[in-house]
Amino acid sequence: MSSDLQSPPAPTSSAPTVPATAAPHLLVIERWAVLLGAALCGTTLVWGSPRVQLGACVGAGLSILNARVLRYLGARLSGARSGAQSSPSSVGLLVLLFQVKLGVLAALLYLALRLLPLQPIALVLGLSALPVAIVVRGIQYGLQAAAPAAASPYSDSYTES
Repeated sequence: MSSDLQSPPAPTSSAPTVPATAAPHLLVIERWAVLLGAALCGTTLVWGSPRVQLGACVGAGLSILNARVLRYLGARLSGARSGAQSSPSSVGLLVLLFQVKLGVLAALLYLALRLLPLQPIALVLGLSALPVAIVVRGIQYGLQAAAPAAASPYSDSYTES
């Protein structure tokens, strides 16, 4: 046996590497959701009726809360997958918590529609902050491949060397 160990060749692709955990992406998605929700609430506070204002702000608040819970559970799930807590029961518990989160979100939406005098279309627009934030982060991450090597896939901004 030879004691010469060969190192693997350096990747020649300019595509960004996928982070080991999803936590940086989830944090950026949460920031985008807050930004989009605040922009929607600010817009409706200027030009909307009180029912539209309430609907948009409640929807944006639920969307931001959903993004925060997703980030928390996603960080725990990626930690469990990496081996820190690799027992199948902990992963199963996290999947169950995702389902409980969906049930709580559905119950909150039902209560908001039944008890609050809000505009349902504005509520849906507020809830759309999270899906739009996910799409924006996907586009942002995809465009980082065309950026210089100083771009970090872990941040939402470019760093200078």
